[in-house]
Amino acid sequence: MNQIIAEIASILKDSETLIDSEIRLDQYLPQVMCELVSKAIEMIDLELIHSYKERGYEIEKTMKRTVQFSYGGVEIRRR
Repeated sequence: MNQIIAEIASILKDSETLIDSEIRLDQYLPQVMCELVSKAIEMIDLELIHSYKERGYEIEKTMKRTVQFSYGGVEIRRR
C-alpha cells in the first residue's frame, strides 16, 4: 500500500499541470485496481481450495482467465 501511495505522490509531484497529473492517474489507478482485485480473487480461491480438499476433492489443474471489469481486464488463475 505504501508503494501505491508513493507512486501517486510521485505522479503528482512530477506532473507539470493538474490535467497532466489527472491523465497519468487515470492510467495508473485502473492498473492498480486490476492487480488488487486479481490478488483478492486468488486469495479467496486459496481459501476455497482448502475447504474443497477437506471434502475429498482433488484439484487437477489451474487455468488463467481474464475477466473484464469497468476498470480493465483482471487476470485470474482458477482451479
